[in-house]
Amino acid sequence: MPSAYAFKLKGIMRTFGGTIRDLSRFKLKKVYQRYVVLFGLKNDPYDTFKYIINKQKQVVNKFIFFFLIGDFSTYDKNINAQKSAFQSLIKQVGDYSELD
Repeated sequence: MPSAYAFKLKGIMRTFGGTIRDLSRFKLKKVYQRYVVLFGLKNDPYDTFKYIINKQKQVVNKFIFFFLIGDFSTYDKNINAQKSAFQSLIKQVGDYSELD
């Protein structure tokens, strides 16, 4: 499932729901990882954007990025495109790469 972040910017209901789901499946490591990321003690595991932007600066050809900004559905569960932090991420990536 394509998503900009595993845990960041997901909202309280999705965070709570994910926590309940992980606890019911005894995925305690994932619960721990979720809250370590949310409390800012560790980076989100999907957050590789700084690394990719640094790699982009080293090459001539532009990377092409696709951000899922459509409506939330059963199969598309990315970050809400109206969140300013998500918009900022898209702009930051777009400053160095091509967006489609």
